[in-house]
Amino acid sequence: MGKENIFVAAKQKNLKSYIENRTGIKLKKVGSGYRAETCPFCNNKSKGFGIKNEFFHCFACGKEGDIIDFESIYSNCEPHEAARKIIGENIPFYKPTVSDDKNNNKNLFLYIWDVSERLDFSTALNWLKNQRGFDSKLAEISAKYCSEKLRINSYQNTISIVAPIYSYSGKNLVGIEKIGLQDSQKIAHGTKKGMLCFDTNSEEVVIVESLANALCLASVGITGVSIFGVTNTNNISEIISAFPNRKIYIWFDKGTEEISEEIINLHQKVKAIYFEDKKSDKFDVNDLLKEANGNFSSLVQQYIKNASSSQTQLERENLISRNKVPKFPICCLPEPLRRFCKEVAEAVDCPTDFVATPLLTVAAGVIGSSKKIQVKKSWTESCAIYSAVVAAPGSGKSPALIKVTDLLKPIEKENIERNNESKEEYLQSLAEYESDIQTWKKDKKKGLAVDSPPQPPEPFYYIRTHIADATVESIAEILANNPQGVVLIRDELTAWVKSHNQYKGGNGSDRQFFLSVWAGASSPVDRKGKAPQYLTDPFLSITGAIPPKELDTLKKGMKDDGFLDRILFSYPDPIHSTEWSEKDISVEAETEIQKLFLNLYNNNEPKIIEFTEEAKKLWIKWFVSHKKTSLEQAEILQNPLNKMPGQLLRISLILAVIADEPLLTKLTLQNAIEIIKYYKQHLKRVLGILDETADEEKVRKIMNYAKKRSKSVISAQDIYKSHFMGIRKSAPAKELLKWASEQGIGTLEKDKLHLHGSVFEDFQYGL
Repeated sequence: MGKENIFVAAKQKNLKSYIENRTGIKLKKVGSGYRAETCPFCNNKSKGFGIKNEFFHCFACGKEGDIIDFESIYSNCEPHEAARKIIGENIPFYKPTVSDDKNNNKNLFLYIWDVSERLDFSTALNWLKNQRGFDSKLAEISAKYCSEKLRINSYQNTISIVAPIYSYSGKNLVGIEKIGLQDSQKIAHGTKKGMLCFDTNSEEVVIVESLANALCLASVGITGVSIFGVTNTNNISEIISAFPNRKIYIWFDKGTEEISEEIINLHQKVKAIYFEDKKSDKFDVNDLLKEANGNFSSLVQQYIKNASSSQTQLERENLISRNKVPKFPICCLPEPLRRFCKEVAEAVDCPTDFVATPLLTVAAGVIGSSKKIQVKKSWTESCAIYSAVVAAPGSGKSPALIKVTDLLKPIEKENIERNNESKEEYLQSLAEYESDIQTWKKDKKKGLAVDSPPQPPEPFYYIRTHIADATVESIAEILANNPQGVVLIRDELTAWVKSHNQYKGGNGSDRQFFLSVWAGASSPVDRKGKAPQYLTDPFLSITGAIPPKELDTLKKGMKDDGFLDRILFSYPDPIHSTEWSEKDISVEAETEIQKLFLNLYNNNEPKIIEFTEEAKKLWIKWFVSHKKTSLEQAEILQNPLNKMPGQLLRISLILAVIADEPLLTKLTLQNAIEIIKYYKQHLKRVLGILDETADEEKVRKIMNYAKKRSKSVISAQDIYKSHFMGIRKSAPAKELLKWASEQGIGTLEKDKLHLHGSVFEDFQYGL
């Protein structure tokens, strides 16, 4: 069809119907013409856009013309291309010939964006309904935003929706994200460090991870900002600045709660929206829409209503039990460890507990399986330890753990050299074997007298010091090939616990494997497609951190298999410091302990340490006392307390080996007992939270509220102004204080709770 015929055919189309289908904007009859609520070009909402006699005009932006002019302006294309679109002739999508390598062509995203076409309303509507699960009503609303903001192209032979990624200020285009129209596959060009906003002019601005999530919110009138999966704390400040006088929320996918907590702790203006615990990891706003059954709008409002600010989140999730817990007794550690703990804690601004617990565990891993302690012939223990630091995100636990892990670098350096030498020797032996076997085969074929065939060299295995993440099968193989043992170090132990049996439909024996390894029990490990791996005297130490709200992850199955009973918990009070410190870790402290660990690692001669006579007497005295007092404790404490004598022996062994004692001395055992007292107190804190009643939880939170603020008197105004326990009004605040006085926490006078001084002592716990 020629150009003139194309124009004639295009102009025969009805302009009103075309605009409504193309943009989603509805035109209403007004006099002899039609009016729209919004202009499709300038988004002006003064009803200045209208149609009369097949011509359009906007009094706000001045754009006007016939149907061809409309499409030409709307799609930013030439008139003949606009005419072809109007009559439905296929126009080949742009297929760039420039390099696809975004590293070689940093401006490729600009090129793709410029030549892409505006996403039409009908295509957007179908995509939202068929690929994103929108119902017809919500899809129509969001399709309008799609046609305003998004484009379409067939770059790399796939028809894709093209989403612009703007700088966090919203001013500059910094990248694009292409989403496959059929398979929803995402490919980014430029950078993903930016945002795209669908602004509904709502009071609330909700920051989400994906484009689809932002469109879901826009469909119910909430301004949605997509940050394209780049969830970090650095970009929030700029986004906040872009939306002055608006309420800012973050609503990230399930499983990213730690990032949300870090953000709301840094930005007091921001509130976080969380999904329920029962939701699976990666569950997002789009998933909520799909299962809403037409109730999505009210669900969104409910989630926003329940959003947590930094203050209330801290109160709700800082699960600290009623009793006081001691600080780690670093005075009981040998000098190199004591100095290192103190300097790291001061440099990182965290409790010494965050350093001491992983440090003891790593020290155990360095000593390994070659050293044992024997209290009697039938009772021998290694020094393997499973430990966990319980602390909220941003408390300094991760930097402390990194500093402890770095102590292994000199050992790793030596192991790399050993591995390289062993590998070279193995490859040389393998080459000789292959040559010998070929000669043997030829001689045998010729009928020559031959001996038995040459044997292949022993397999080569890497020497390992520590591991961060591995399946049970791979850990078993590592332990079999590293009889001295290894230490597993995980910054986030929750993910490690959740990974148990994940490849076996939840029916595997991962937890049982770690139970038997803790005991040093010899056992076979089944391997897919391979013979079972037999472990003899395995040695594995484990350390890491877990957020307070994830303690239930460890609780699962604790009454059945004793997994929780084997963990030494450290749950110290956080440090609330607002001062800057120039303190740092001295080279001497780091070098001294690295040298110590290297010597311990290389001194792997088998040795059994027994007790001196005085130490044995002290052991018996402590053992009897421990057994008696344990029987008086709550049932939930019984099993882990039964493990404490073995834990004491393990810590005693660590201290004795570091001190190079031929026999365990009374002084070293006394120090180990003090450390075990510490872990018993912290165990009570952890298990107390897991087993507390609703009233006990309220008491604990009120006490912690007072202790944290050094308040002996709490007023109703204090409660509702700080949003303590989610209370935002005076009446429920007064009810809470009245209830607290009835529990014996304090005396109520004129809406003020005067705390009893003896209350703090009442919550002491001694074993």
